[in-house]
Amino acid sequence: MSKKRFFKRNKKKDQQKQQEQKKKEEEEEDEQNYTLTSSSSFDSEIFDLLESSKEDEEEEEKQKEKQKEIKKKLSTIKIADFLLEGETIKQQFENLLYVFYKRTGKTNTTVGNLLLTNARLIFIPLDPRVYRYNISNIPTIFLGNINKIEKLKPFQSNTIGNTEQSAKGFEIECKDFQLYRFYLTGKTNTFDQSEIILKIAKQTYPENKKLLFCYLHKVDKNTVDEFWEIYNPQKEFERMKVNFEIENFPWRRTTINEMYNISPTYPSFLVTPRSCDDKLVKLAAQYRTKTRLPVLSYYHSQNGATITRGSQPKMGLKKARSEDDEKYLSAIRKATRNDKVLYIFDCRPKKNAVANRTRGGGYEMVEYYDKCKLNFLGIDNIHAMRRSLAKLRELCFKTCYLKQNQWYDYLADTKWLLYIQRIIYWSVRTARLVGNKGNPVFVHCSDGWDRTAQICALSELLIDPYYRTIEGFEVLIEKEWLRFGHKFHQRVGHGDSNNEDSQRSPVFLQFIECVYQILRQEPTAFQFNEQFLIFILDNLFSLQFGTFLFNREHDRLMNVLNQNTYSLWREINLNLDKCKNNLYIPTKKILSPSTSMRHLIFWETYYLRKMFWKPIRMNIKNGDLYMENKKKIIHQQFEKLKNSEINNSQFAEIYQKFDLNIEDLLPEADENLKNNEMNKEKNNTKHKRRHSAEENSKKIKIQEIKKAEKGNGKVGEKQKKKKKDEKQEKEVENEKRKENKKQKDKKSSPTAKLSSNNSKKKKPKSSKSKKSKKSLKSSNSSESNKSSESNKSSSEISSNEK
Repeated sequence: MSKKRFFKRNKKKDQQKQQEQKKKEEEEEDEQNYTLTSSSSFDSEIFDLLESSKEDEEEEEKQKEKQKEIKKKLSTIKIADFLLEGETIKQQFENLLYVFYKRTGKTNTTVGNLLLTNARLIFIPLDPRVYRYNISNIPTIFLGNINKIEKLKPFQSNTIGNTEQSAKGFEIECKDFQLYRFYLTGKTNTFDQSEIILKIAKQTYPENKKLLFCYLHKVDKNTVDEFWEIYNPQKEFERMKVNFEIENFPWRRTTINEMYNISPTYPSFLVTPRSCDDKLVKLAAQYRTKTRLPVLSYYHSQNGATITRGSQPKMGLKKARSEDDEKYLSAIRKATRNDKVLYIFDCRPKKNAVANRTRGGGYEMVEYYDKCKLNFLGIDNIHAMRRSLAKLRELCFKTCYLKQNQWYDYLADTKWLLYIQRIIYWSVRTARLVGNKGNPVFVHCSDGWDRTAQICALSELLIDPYYRTIEGFEVLIEKEWLRFGHKFHQRVGHGDSNNEDSQRSPVFLQFIECVYQILRQEPTAFQFNEQFLIFILDNLFSLQFGTFLFNREHDRLMNVLNQNTYSLWREINLNLDKCKNNLYIPTKKILSPSTSMRHLIFWETYYLRKMFWKPIRMNIKNGDLYMENKKKIIHQQFEKLKNSEINNSQFAEIYQKFDLNIEDLLPEADENLKNNEMNKEKNNTKHKRRHSAEENSKKIKIQEIKKAEKGNGKVGEKQKKKKKDEKQEKEVENEKRKENKKQKDKKSSPTAKLSSNNSKKKKPKSSKSKKSKKSLKSSNSSESNKSSESNKSSSEISSNEK
């Protein structure tokens, strides 16, 4: 061995020992400088602040100054700037704990003041970071939206001082599927639990209905809101190409109900067949409940088909008939072109229609009506819908408690989507009969103001593209719901404390949801979006506008709502950008959405806009909430972490639990975090050095290999020659071994000896082995041929013997 090689080997050994020593030292330092935090546990924003260098200190100071300015502005903002027109503060409840439920599945709480105004409940947190320094994020509850207020059972909690205190609270359940919980924090509260509930209830359910906020919202009573006249029946029928001036036109306007004498629940503007005079119209009205006779609701301008609406006939147990009613319905049928069949759609199940005979109601006996077909739609009454709504509300409130495999079972038990499916199905059927086939349809239920309005309004929405615009939809609600006497006051319960009233029912809510289901299937056919529908439902309960007050047109005129209140359509038309659908493409086709249950979905964006609550345990000390003293809790947590090892995930959970910011941390905690960050920087630099050293060593090896391949240097050439010689030697040895094995095998087999003796003189050894194999094959084949011939001969002999 040469001296150069010996010294090179010794140098390599020394370098390896030095590298091992460095690794051990670095591992020991890593163990000593073990850090609690990592880049995956905290947000990137926190790291940016903690890793800031001296050069970035000026930028941090500027940001702090901006935050101080924002806080100063918030402190100078007055609550009066947040109030609506005509809204005044009636009472203030201080230091209440507001409990809300996050989408992450955790409860959270904030302490603040609850303001009671003549319109709303406004909760203002003491910490502005809760609503992100934006006043519009403050939780508010319109008083008209409150369904009921209940006391919460007091619960006891163990405090640090081993004393027990009870926390009382109250719960506000809203009509729009929202739930709010507030707790009293202790001695700092000036009002008791029952006192707060009484004060809210008095303002929510006033004895004088003119104290409702919709009357107080409009300060100037002398002006008339223009949007109250958005629906003009004369113009609307002219748009449908109904010309009352032409004598031969089959429809006319009647003035028998201008003073609301014939039917108080009907509008003053009624359209009847021209072939029927006022006497026949009055007589036919007497045979219908509430004197709600069949009148024109929609006229198809192209084929002359119509949709008429009314109430059930007074058939009774005696099966009473009315020839006037029979003549009137035949006149409606003849008013259409081509003398087609009149379809009578009774929205009720047949058993309910039969049961109504005991109350003097009933259904049409088709044998007495000319060319009429009767269909029962099977839509249940308001009581079934109210029970379904109660189950749906329970489902939404219990969303946090239910397991994954239980939720759809509870939803199916409500039967809510089943009712929605039936309404859409018969609306599509009505639209096809009127729009495509040109048949007239007469729709009624018991009284003609609940299910009848649903079917008529939805079928017109599917037929006429005008009703799929923002203005047209407002006209549709005015025409089919407000003017034809849907009982909004009783169905919604405006200003009524009896939340178990049998007359309450979600009829209008079902209609809006049906529109949403159709909009979801036909997203380009509507000018309005989903938020437009939700805004209408929100203001159905808010009592901010007078649009949905009272049950009939006559009552709204008597109370002069156009001067005393604002219209909902005013607010919408002043904010059209929020309501428009960007995917809207105007079309004149009749919509035909799928009515299968698999294409209907739960309306999550409305029913689950706000997640709901779980009971929480609070630490109370001397009557005050311990959660207010957040810094003490943080201090205790960091003292525990000083001398204990903890995972990064556990530290992140503590950080998220208290929604910490850098300003909340105590100086000791800040120092600990900074020290940990400094140690982490050192570890990162060491890791970078190791990585760079490994890369350099790899590069050197690659360069050496390349030199050897090119032949630059004597070492590479010698190595190549050695490798070639070794390969040749190995190949020769392998060949010798193979030949020896073959010779031994040949000697042992007799066939191989014969073939070898015959082939010694002609061919080399390699050819001999091939011939031996061929001879074996030939011998085997000859033996097989002989055996086959013997078998043939034996078979021939046996056949001859037979």
